[in-house]
Amino acid sequence: MDVTGAAALGSTLDVSGATGVDGDFDVATNKFTVSAVSGNTAVGGTMAVTGAATLGSTLNVSGATTASGTMAVTGATTLGSTLNVSGATTASGTMAVTGATTLSSTLDVSGATGVDGNFDVATNKFTVNAVSGNTAVGGTMDVTGAATLNGQVTINGNAASSYGASDQSPALIIDLAGSAPHRNSNYIQFEAGDIVHGRIEGMNMTQEWASYGTAFLNVLTSSAGALIGPVVNSGMGMIEGATDVNDNNAAYDVYSSGQAPGDALSDLLGVFTTDFGIGLVDGSITLVKDIISAIVEIWGCFYLGAGADDLATTLVDVIDDAASLGLHVYGSYGWTGSGVGNGGVAFESCGADYAEWLQKADPTAIYTPGDVLGVSAGEVGKEIENPERYMVVSTNPTVIGAMPGQEATSAYSQIAFMGQVPTKVLGEVERGDFILPSGNNDGYGVGVHPSEMQTSDYKWIIGTAWSESQPGAMTSVVNVAVGLNENEVTRQVEKIEASVVKIENALARLDPTYTPSVTQSNSTPRIAANTLQSQKVGAIAANMKMQGGDKKKEAQIKAIFNNAQKLAQDAGVDLNSLPYLAEVFEDPLNVSVRENAIARLNERQAQLQFIQKELKRNVKSSEKSEGRDETVEAADPFILLQPQK
Repeated sequence: MDVTGAAALGSTLDVSGATGVDGDFDVATNKFTVSAVSGNTAVGGTMAVTGAATLGSTLNVSGATTASGTMAVTGATTLGSTLNVSGATTASGTMAVTGATTLSSTLDVSGATGVDGNFDVATNKFTVNAVSGNTAVGGTMDVTGAATLNGQVTINGNAASSYGASDQSPALIIDLAGSAPHRNSNYIQFEAGDIVHGRIEGMNMTQEWASYGTAFLNVLTSSAGALIGPVVNSGMGMIEGATDVNDNNAAYDVYSSGQAPGDALSDLLGVFTTDFGIGLVDGSITLVKDIISAIVEIWGCFYLGAGADDLATTLVDVIDDAASLGLHVYGSYGWTGSGVGNGGVAFESCGADYAEWLQKADPTAIYTPGDVLGVSAGEVGKEIENPERYMVVSTNPTVIGAMPGQEATSAYSQIAFMGQVPTKVLGEVERGDFILPSGNNDGYGVGVHPSEMQTSDYKWIIGTAWSESQPGAMTSVVNVAVGLNENEVTRQVEKIEASVVKIENALARLDPTYTPSVTQSNSTPRIAANTLQSQKVGAIAANMKMQGGDKKKEAQIKAIFNNAQKLAQDAGVDLNSLPYLAEVFEDPLNVSVRENAIARLNERQAQLQFIQKELKRNVKSSEKSEGRDETVEAADPFILLQPQK
């Protein structure tokens, strides 16, 4: 049907095929219009699209837009008003939002996020100022990794409500991970560049000992015979060369920890970096020798007619040396249950003395480290008349007490009370000289040899020189120990006492009726009257005489051991815990048991002597080991002696 003019349809027009409109197209004038020239399409009402819609250019939406399904936008999209999205929205490209954006649910960002303006969480719970970078945290902050703070740190804690109250926590808590920290765990370390100037470190001797115990166990259970071989040439290269050696000793191999002997010894030397390790080995060697001697004495009692006293004396040595070994361990690392050594904090610093701020007699005076000053009623100065004593201005104290207000420090000086302090001196000074004031009120001291001290000098002792000056020096600075001279006055008292004794003895010779009231005292330390050795031997032997048949001697030897065990318990020693000792005394007639015990103990002694040699060659007391494990829970002073079971 061709219509060349206008056509009006009074009813519905259904078109089943393609429809082309060459001019403008509209529905009800303005409800839906399409410009034939530009193609601009205006929709006067809502538009529901059930299929995919592709927009080749910008989509401008001035009103509300609801997308109930997926909307993929590959080009720029400008929204002039609200965008409500009830489902998931994926933006694969950049999304620029120039207005405020409100997210009523979670925002997950898998990539980097940059915020150019201020940032806050719940208004004031976490805020970051975009200009200054100042960050305020309204709650607690947990940081699981390392944190580096480049500026000043201020911690504001709350004071307790009353004295003794427990309702407030400390302003700062430093909680090191793991069990109680030891000396290799520093709570705080003070550095300047790469130099460590001081630290506040943990103290836990049980864990310190645990690392030693573990290291020794590794050595004692690692084919120990291979360690003994290269004693002649004890270079570490020889030790490493011995790691491939199998000694075919089942007593060691069966109980081997699987660690090569050279590796075990290297670990041991890495742990023992203090004199404690060498002392532990030395004491163990002595005790092994004692045990061997006691076993040999059994043979002497049976076959050489040796008396019971000889065996008892040897057992006393075993008890005493075992007790000394225990004292070495517990004396260094705290008595069990006493709290000593169980934990604490140690303060270490490059400083060398304890000092206090003392007020200057002249607030305008300038004093420098090492100056010798007079002290009177708590005030210090070079020209104080009739001073009570002389003290030294501290150079580098570890602890400083009596701190004045910051504004008043110029009127005070740091004065060394105890420790080592560099001191200015005139003339030559030798180690051991007493340092006295020069007497010139010039801030210097002088050295006086103890033999040249007069009675009037003792009250002016500043300290004792622990270093010497250069020969011919007019002035110098020497290291002086201060606050440690209380017993020096007794030297002069002894001189006076000796003079009084001479005078009284002379009077007694002139007048036989005169009785001297002063006797010359002993200038050496008192020595306790000690007859314990004979008492112990008597308690063990109990006047036994080794006589009779073998069975009787065997019973006597067992009795001696039992008596020794009772005596040992008073010293905190269990003889049954010492290797082979109880076994041999239980069956003293068994030659093979004795010989096997002596052979094993000789082997252990050779091993310990080799370790001792390597420790003394390798130990560096100024260094600390790192990474000590903490698997042994209790200190065992006899761990080096235990056989492989």
